[in-house]
Amino acid sequence: MNKFFVIGNLTKDPESRVTSNGKDVCNFTVAVKKRYGADAQYIKVTTWGVLAQNCQTYLSKGSKVAVLGEASIEVYSGKDGSAKGNLVCNAETVEFLNRVNKDEKAAEEAMASDIAGIDFDDIGF
Repeated sequence: MNKFFVIGNLTKDPESRVTSNGKDVCNFTVAVKKRYGADAQYIKVTTWGVLAQNCQTYLSKGSKVAVLGEASIEVYSGKDGSAKGNLVCNAETVEFLNRVNKDEKAAEEAMASDIAGIDFDDIGF
């Protein structure tokens, strides 16, 4: 396997679970824009243990991350029977490049909706 480094954004909220032997695992997909054009490359990322717990807590759809880990190709058969592949990364390190967790994000959205209902002309400054 080869070391792999990528910077991109999560395509949806991470999904986590606990394995039958008690290990935390968290999976998410990172979209990386290609240098030219509007297409993106999608990389499946798996994290384990404390890193998995932190990813579940602090990441959500759209979060920007830098991932370092072991890369491999997951091969499968397409609907037409042709061989297809996905790039997958077993992450060693995930750097959170925007540090707003889900609870903070929800609080910011609630505050924004509360502020939207205020008539600032009535405050009297």
